[in-house]
Amino acid sequence: GQNLFAVDREGNLLWGTPQVCRCLPPPDHEDFQGVREQLEDWLGHRPDPGHSLPIRLLDTPRSIEYLALVDGQEYLLRLKTPQNQNSASAALRERFDLTLRESDVLLWIANGKTNREIGQILEMSPRTVNKHLEQVFRKMNVENRTAAAANAIRVLATL
Repeated sequence: GQNLFAVDREGNLLWGTPQVCRCLPPPDHEDFQGVREQLEDWLGHRPDPGHSLPIRLLDTPRSIEYLALVDGQEYLLRLKTPQNQNSASAALRERFDLTLRESDVLLWIANGKTNREIGQILEMSPRTVNKHLEQVFRKMNVENRTAAAANAIRVLATL
């Protein structure tokens, strides 16, 4: 079956296949509010079809792929689960010899997040994010976040 679901502009669930509904927290649960806020923020940046949002649902790393805007109000999305060890973070960790936290930070950099946003997502200070990035740049042999993101995206595109 397809792992499809739809949300409105604010990230509220409109409908979902049974597979998706088993993976999402219940819409009235506080965990879903965090998911809803991430979706609202992401959709506010008008992602292109095929763009994915890495997300943790019920302690499982997943991603949500944007498929289409239907009738100007329904965002059609696909829930994806990285294949066990082929998860995006693991691929970056392996390719660039990064720690778990460094690969998590790099994954969010590749998705256009600021240090402040990454800090909120990973529950660390922006300063700690910056310290991880210094190590990421050194290990990747790059000078800035744009180069790091570009290299990460190249690796992620092969998954």
